[in-house]
Amino acid sequence: MTWAKLISERAIELVLEYERQNGRIPERYDRRGVGYDINSKSESEERFIEVKGISESWATYTWQP
Repeated sequence: MTWAKLISERAIELVLEYERQNGRIPERYDRRGVGYDINSKSESEERFIEVKGISESWATYTWQP
């Protein structure tokens, strides 16, 4: 797995966890061309979330939700 893919996967996992902790039900979308990575729903709203993860290097990266 490439460095960029590892960062991307970790970023998506952080967003999924954040959404769960805030009472929403997130669902990951792996299809190309959809325009978002996560569809997250609650009783009162629906979110379409595009996730971007970046890093200068592993040693200096701080994971942030």
